Amino acid sequence: MVSPVKGGVIMTKPTETPKQKECPKKFPKLEFAGIDFNPAYMYMAMYQAAAAIMLYYDTALKAEMKSMTADFRTKADKKAEQIILAAIAQYYPGHSYWSEEAGKSEIESDYRWIIDPLDGTNNFSLGLLNFTISVALQYKGKTIFAAILQPVTGDMYVAALGQGAYRNAEKIHVNDVKSIQESTVCYQTGYSNLQMDILRTMKAMRVDENCKRWMEDWSPAFDFCMLARWGVLIATEAGAKLTDYEGIEQDNYEAGSYLVTNGTKIHEQVLKYL
Repeated sequence: MVSPVKGGVIMTKPTETPKQKECPKKFPKLEFAGIDFNPAYMYMAMYQAAAAIMLYYDTALKAEMKSMTADFRTKADKKAEQIILAAIAQYYPGHSYWSEEAGKSEIESDYRWIIDPLDGTNNFSLGLLNFTISVALQYKGKTIFAAILQPVTGDMYVAALGQGAYRNAEKIHVNDVKSIQESTVCYQTGYSNLQMDILRTMKAMRVDENCKRWMEDWSPAFDFCMLARWGVLIATEAGAKLTDYEGIEQDNYEAGSYLVTNGTKIHEQVLKYL
């Protein structure tokens, strides 16, 4: 099989579960007892979407504005989404979805896919290499599976509830850094939030705590994967700590604001700035 970087991944219509040789990378063996779900077909769809995206990489793409100038979509976003939604219709019939561009499906189901077909569209359109394809599956309102594919490297980050987090087939964990001076801090926010709020927080932490580096790269899904070694399930399954801004632990990944760290004393240090 050709690397997704070169745009050569082709997903056929298998009559049985896709075999390992059809994927550029190995994947962990996950079990979903009592739940009718096989992640293999979604892996295939994501690699095919990656191939489609890379055909548009480093080309002149027209941006279609959504809520504001900084919030836009391209042909690459829409093409990747079409591939993933087609796979859901074919291999997971009856599942509903909530996707970045297409919105919510009309189907009512215990199974709901959450999809961002191109997380980091701004990076992609500028020729920067940090962008991903991100999907998650909820069952009866609980996120049970998440997968994030980095199209450039072909690496797939995967997590299943209670089964840990993986980079391809290798289990990953958060680090044990305890000093904020040795930490890289990433702050992600929605388009409606004031940029001045971000700048004030950044400045305070740089001046007061002298954190090693502050990162803002507009691909939050991949940042959650990097924290370990959507995206939040991957980080928490890798041992990360998730709380709201009051320090109360959360299991609602759709909450508006939260802090994710490696769970050491750094967590309390960061909370005082939020």
